[in-house]
Amino acid sequence: AEDLLETMSELFGPLRGGLSISVVIVGALLAASTGIVGATTVTMGLLALPTMLRRGYSPEMAAGTIAASGTLGQIIPPSIVLIVLADQMGISVGSLFVGALLPGVMLAGMYAAYVVGVAIFNPAAVPALPPEERERLGWPLLRKVGLVLVPPLALILVVLGSVFAGIATPTE
Repeated sequence: AEDLLETMSELFGPLRGGLSISVVIVGALLAASTGIVGATTVTMGLLALPTMLRRGYSPEMAAGTIAASGTLGQIIPPSIVLIVLADQMGISVGSLFVGALLPGVMLAGMYAAYVVGVAIFNPAAVPALPPEERERLGWPLLRKVGLVLVPPLALILVVLGSVFAGIATPTE
């Protein structure tokens, strides 16, 4: 999670609000990897909050981005909440996972769009990463992004792919 956040912040660093957008993306990836809200929120809070505050983000924006991104674990499969909800409603967990995937991704997109809006209307709340803090540029940065994204994306693909394909049950 730490490598992923650092790499994403380097990728989006030149943009105002780039660190917040990175938090949203990493929050969505952690949500799809763990399915637990608390784990995502605590991890992002420990990793991102001090960095965001140190780089001049407003405390409200930093805490709000982390809290909102942490809640993605409730809707993005494999969410524990969706498993409990499916049991209570008497419907298939797999079909609830399929139905929640697009709204979860859309919600993450709306969070990122909100950050862009704040960057336009209140740029002081979400400063860009200073040029001296951006170590890699060009191909080295894209290579690092690829290396850091492969493990969580592979995990998500294997877990959700096996559930959606009917190879494994959601509780497995």
